Amino acid sequence: MVDLIIYKNLAGPAKHEEDAVKRFGLVAVPLACALALAACSAPDEGNSSAGTTGAQPVAAADKAMVDMAEAYVHEHVGEVAMPDPAGEDFTPVKGKKIGILSCGQEAPACQRMVNGATEGLKLLGYEVVMEDGKLTPSGWATAMSRLIQKKVDGIIKLAEPDNAMPQSMKEAADAGIPVVCAVCSNSGEDPIPNPTVANVDLDAKEQGRAQGWYAIAQTGGRAKLIVFKNQLVTAMRLRTEGMKEVLDQCEECEVLVEEEVTQAPGFEARLRSLVTAQLQKYPKGAVNVIAATSDSQSLGAIQAVQQAGRTADVKIVSSDCELASLDTIRKHGPQVMCNNSPLAWLGFAASDLMARVLAGQRPTQVFIPSKIVDADNNLPAEGQFVSDPDYVSFYKKQWGLVSAG
Repeated sequence: MVDLIIYKNLAGPAKHEEDAVKRFGLVAVPLACALALAACSAPDEGNSSAGTTGAQPVAAADKAMVDMAEAYVHEHVGEVAMPDPAGEDFTPVKGKKIGILSCGQEAPACQRMVNGATEGLKLLGYEVVMEDGKLTPSGWATAMSRLIQKKVDGIIKLAEPDNAMPQSMKEAADAGIPVVCAVCSNSGEDPIPNPTVANVDLDAKEQGRAQGWYAIAQTGGRAKLIVFKNQLVTAMRLRTEGMKEVLDQCEECEVLVEEEVTQAPGFEARLRSLVTAQLQKYPKGAVNVIAATSDSQSLGAIQAVQQAGRTADVKIVSSDCELASLDTIRKHGPQVMCNNSPLAWLGFAASDLMARVLAGQRPTQVFIPSKIVDADNNLPAEGQFVSDPDYVSFYKKQWGLVSAG
């Protein structure tokens, strides 16, 4: 996978690269090819975003950086591979009641994860109860307490890091209730005394790197960015860190503003107001990229850019690929790229981990792969999310619900 082979020469440790190759499941290319593009086949203009990003002509001093950015994008638009199973095939234990702790049903990303987890648990024959965490740590704690009071046999929490709710995790442990998490990025934080027993994640930091490289390719190595972050959610924090790792290598790129936008109720309207104010501060030519850590943040930004009449000069890069963002990309609006997060798949994978835990297994950490989506690559039909591999059949075979043949 070219991204990590390239990044090795810039900053990344070899062990990280090896792990991330496994997590993304994309095709690797030789290091010599990545660093000397003239000696390799150039990216096909019809398949690479480089042909449609409107990148400015670059000086010779910037060309190597832009070449690396375009190579990264080109190698991150291909099909992803299924991860290895989290353990041996098994027979799920019957008759269990599982609680789902939603990060907050106001956020479309949380809804998609809940839907995926619900689908998987129902296929397993489990009773499902859901509590809405309402996008705040206090809401997460209240929802967790309700699930514990309902005497569930296990809890799947979605994007609520362990270290944001240590007391709730202790309460679940004291009640003997195992907790599995999707998109919590707990491995990126210091462990707590009563951690989740199994995790399924995206490589959030690599998703951030993808946003950084795309911004460089989009602007010809002259990205002037407004960055919206969320330090509360570990996956979103890691995306910001990954993006800054890449942008720090770009001499003519500059982060103009960093704004903290937590996903509390009403965050879309707040984001719209923040972007409107920043666009008034930075006229045309002073800013050219808005980077959001999630499409739930970018929706307000899209509206603000359109209302300000800045669609031609300010582009948005983000992660998750929600329907509104995909539609904006399709219509050549402000958002030009999203780094796909297969959220329904992640929720479904969490149901697999829960079933394994209840069957006595100790599952491994699972990473679900991601890919770049733009106007030329991986863009689904209107009203549809980015297509995933047939993960339902993949897991059902491991549960003995369909023939492995």
